[in-house]
Amino acid sequence: MNILAPIVLTGLLVIQAAHLSAAEEQTQTQDKKVGVGLMLGEPTGASVKYWLSDVSAIDGVLGLSFDDDDFSLHADYLYHFNDLVQLDENRLAFYVGGGLRYRARDHKDDLFGIRTVGGVAYIFDKIPVDVFLEVGPVFDLTPDAKVRYTAGIGARFWF
Repeated sequence: MNILAPIVLTGLLVIQAAHLSAAEEQTQTQDKKVGVGLMLGEPTGASVKYWLSDVSAIDGVLGLSFDDDDFSLHADYLYHFNDLVQLDENRLAFYVGGGLRYRARDHKDDLFGIRTVGGVAYIFDKIPVDVFLEVGPVFDLTPDAKVRYTAGIGARFWF
């Protein structure tokens, strides 16, 4: 397993997020900045999300891909469209983004690729919880160029 890939992935996303968040308006309406929960799907595992501003966030999942019980890690920068659907209470936020994905495979070459994602999050006003659904292709670059897909549903508790 190549341990360098997850380190490079994390570093690139932190640099990109810092650059993008500096250009955005810094007023924050999101009281809770860190969400931790579970995503079920491809992959299934622990989900973490950190709000950078009202419209941007970084998220990631560390879990298992059920094709071959492979370890999977992805991290994305997300941009949210908060005003597409107006609700009296709570918030429905559609989002798009992209990032990197690393998948360690036991008996085959590891996969490293670029992930794009689209989704929707239902964010509760009165309780620190959100529920989300996301889908997107992964453009694997190694060991060969191939398109694979990810999809998941999950929930997070906000701190």
